[in-house]
Amino acid sequence: VESSEGSGQMHSVFIDEEGHIYAAGNNNKGQLCLGLGDSESRIFPTRIDLPSDESAKSAAVGGEFTLILTNSGRVYGCGSNEF
Repeated sequence: VESSEGSGQMHSVFIDEEGHIYAAGNNNKGQLCLGLGDSESRIFPTRIDLPSDESAKSAAVGGEFTLILTNSGRVYGCGSNEF
């Protein structure tokens, strides 16, 4: 879980034993990885779609982004692309 300093906004990601990944929380910048143009926040964990041959190995979150490391070594990112 990560939160932006002083904003009160945060999101979380969860990986199950089978490598499925879920996200919940603030999604104002698309940081839940739920599809292009989806900025609706979620109060319940929602499964993130990865390519069918991929499973999540690890994930990292920041205030407005999520990074997902897969079993094949690929990294997927979503959210704000601002510095």
